[in-house]
Amino acid sequence: VAVKVMSKAKILDINETEHVVRESSIMKAVCRHPFIATMTESFQTPSALCIVMEYAAGKDLFFLLHEVGSLSLFQTRAYFVQVVLALEHVHHKGFVYRDLKPENLLVREDGYLRLTDFGFAKALKPGERAYTVCGTPDYLSPEALRGHGCNRAADFWALGILLFEMMAGYPPFYGQTHSELYRRITEGKHRTFPNTMNPHAQDFIRQLLRQEEGERIGMCAKGIQAIRSHPFFKGFSWTAVLEQRVDIILPSEIEPDADVGPEDITEPCEVPCLTEPCVLTDNEQKLFEGF
Repeated sequence: VAVKVMSKAKILDINETEHVVRESSIMKAVCRHPFIATMTESFQTPSALCIVMEYAAGKDLFFLLHEVGSLSLFQTRAYFVQVVLALEHVHHKGFVYRDLKPENLLVREDGYLRLTDFGFAKALKPGERAYTVCGTPDYLSPEALRGHGCNRAADFWALGILLFEMMAGYPPFYGQTHSELYRRITEGKHRTFPNTMNPHAQDFIRQLLRQEEGERIGMCAKGIQAIRSHPFFKGFSWTAVLEQRVDIILPSEIEPDADVGPEDITEPCEVPCLTEPCVLTDNEQKLFEGF
């Protein structure tokens, strides 16, 4: 296992108490899934919050893409299926993830993924929306940028960004400034698909990157089944991936990293590890109830 220790005093200093407590609660609710980082226990001392997690040696998908450029069609489908299954579980539990990106996907030595970092996840009831704009700029949905709020459709949008990046080696929207990037996202002006990209992948990405959230594949009446049945996955067994019976070989350029520590599993916020005990008031301690 890996234990992450966070100073209560530091959390209070940066006003992240509610954020950290909420993330712990969400992880407890969703972590019982093969493709989500497992949180086995959380507890607190008078001066610290402690999270006990599965120790998973590996590298994140961002590092992998940086090293190899892009993934093969087989690797892309194998990894992408795992991400979809993880998000399906998160949505089923009543949450929207809101922070999908390669950095939050840990690739284990066996080639299977773990979705990490639930710092921006939020519980949403049917019909509710989240209005805080958060996440990585490249992955923000057009409705969030327009100030319309978002729901799980934003996660399907992010899946389209992720799939493009996995196959091309770079994200589909680009701008020299955030303003230019956001304008292109809201106008739907993404980069041209590489000539080498699978035609079914191109069609699938287009369906994920619909400007109208209700038109995105995954948001229709068939839900995730519409994604499963898309021609991009023809001949690929989702069940075999879920049961981890598919042999997923890491790119030859990537060597498993045995020295990955807990900080590579999840970072709820920029909170340094505990170094010295601190004394909190009773009112301050009450802020950590529910962790």
